[in-house]
Amino acid sequence: MRGQVILVTALVIALAISAVLILQSAAVSAPGFGGVRAAYGVFSRDVAKAVDAVASYVDYVGTISLLNFTENAAAYGLPAAGLDTYCSWLHINKTADMVNASMKFFVANRAALGLSAEMPTWLRRPNCRSILFKSTNGLTLVNITLSKPPNGTVFRTPLPPYVVAAWHIDRGILRPISSFAIILPNRTYMASYSLSMVMNISLLALVNLNITRSLSVGVRVLGVDSQCTPDVVCVNITVSRPYAWSAKFIALNRTMYLQDGWTINYTVAYPRVNVVNYTERSAVYSINTQGLNEYVLKAYVGGIPLYVLPRDFTYICKSGVLSNGKPWSSLNNPSHIPIVLYNFTNSAVVSKFNTIYANVTIVDVKIRDASITYWVIHRNGYLNFTENICSNVKGILQSYGLYWLYP
Repeated sequence: MRGQVILVTALVIALAISAVLILQSAAVSAPGFGGVRAAYGVFSRDVAKAVDAVASYVDYVGTISLLNFTENAAAYGLPAAGLDTYCSWLHINKTADMVNASMKFFVANRAALGLSAEMPTWLRRPNCRSILFKSTNGLTLVNITLSKPPNGTVFRTPLPPYVVAAWHIDRGILRPISSFAIILPNRTYMASYSLSMVMNISLLALVNLNITRSLSVGVRVLGVDSQCTPDVVCVNITVSRPYAWSAKFIALNRTMYLQDGWTINYTVAYPRVNVVNYTERSAVYSINTQGLNEYVLKAYVGGIPLYVLPRDFTYICKSGVLSNGKPWSSLNNPSHIPIVLYNFTNSAVVSKFNTIYANVTIVDVKIRDASITYWVIHRNGYLNFTENICSNVKGILQSYGLYWLYP
């Protein structure tokens, strides 16, 4: 992600420099709007160039902000997913910092650009899915939205303001985890930005110029058919603005290995991708997922990353009675998607568990005065219970204080 941000930032800076040159050129050739220059046709073309340059910069502010929102939600969203602080957690704060920084860069260069633009301020809202910036007089408005943001967490060393400990349990073998990463996307969601800026360009004598730019990108996983077989996932991507584009796909494949302690992370794979159909606003891609384990598909459209949930998900609940007459049940996960549960206190939950788990990662997170434990049942893993939960899995688990988070 850091490399992507550096690249996009470099493009933004290059674009800003280009905008300076275009505006200065336009100002020299047409210093006034009224009648200093007779060749108005030439002047109007210069104005169009200047407006296009500023509009392109506005687009890049939206792109880099949306890129950060998507990536930060995938990297930092999970630790506070079950808490009231989720809407002001790191993925929100870091994205707001990027919006603020990109707008400061834009406004700070207004003298050289001959622009007069208002700096917006962040309006904190209880909506975890959007970030809104608005200037005092309402002349600048920035809205960044993910309709269903992915949740995730990546850590190596526990750092304030949260402390993390994790361990993996597999049939009695317990391994402390030194590095843990998980991304929990959705089957369908929309990522979008909308920016509206009313500004003056003094070099061109343009007053109250209103530039509005917006873009939305949608992703949807399709069902099984003749082209989308069980090992081939078909993904439909739509864009709100028609232009020549293509999506690039990678697969994040969940792995576990020993390196300075046990690590649960993702390795990058490049699956075989084909275009099923394509228009200027929509395309369907088929991705061969054979050989991938608990994977996340990641698409890039116009530099904006989109995380895609695998198509298949099911869980199996088995139950029975032991020889001593006591009931038992087991929650099994045969899918490519991890099951994530969470609770706020261990005592009430653990008493209902059998001590034998398979391929389960337990993550403890402490955020200020709150603490939360995540139970991640990986593919082909299971949790055993000392009671029968199969009649109403989610309801009975919740009565124990164990909540279903994902999928």
